[in-house]
Amino acid sequence: MNSGPGKQDTTAVGTLKGGPLAYQTTLFLVFLAVFILAAFLVPNFITPENLLNVLRQAAPTMIVAAAMTLVITLAGIDLSVGSGIAVVAVLSAMALAAGWPVWLVLPAMAILGVLIGAINGYFISYQGIPAFIVTLAALSILRGLALLLTQGYSIPIDPESPSWRWGEDGYWAYQCRWSSQL
Repeated sequence: MNSGPGKQDTTAVGTLKGGPLAYQTTLFLVFLAVFILAAFLVPNFITPENLLNVLRQAAPTMIVAAAMTLVITLAGIDLSVGSGIAVVAVLSAMALAAGWPVWLVLPAMAILGVLIGAINGYFISYQGIPAFIVTLAALSILRGLALLLTQGYSIPIDPESPSWRWGEDGYWAYQCRWSSQL
């Protein structure tokens, strides 16, 4: 912090009197105000189906945020996370659309994600290139690869395709019925 005689603290936390607790409280109150406003303005906002849908859509971001919190806490940086997720998602959609079974796609994409991270880690740890540079390059490469694979279009997956089947008696845990509820 820039503290001391004649120095002014210009960080976001330093602008609120009370320090980090006041900053966190303010963020929570703004979130609460937006939530309450949406509850009054949007008729179906506080239905269980919509809240579950919001949680489903926020889950990937929350998972990445938890992992990135650890990375940033350890004084690291990874700018390529979003592009890595995009490539894994595109390849997952392509594999499922091609009829691959879910039980094969899930571990294959997990391995691909680990491989992307391992390649970044190799250049950072063994080649001595700064993490910012490596992950910025990986961001560009992976974003371009995702765009190249999709040609800018979404990849449709038929929810009734055999690749969604998890066993003889029905669908697996992630049932694809959200489109019928919209």
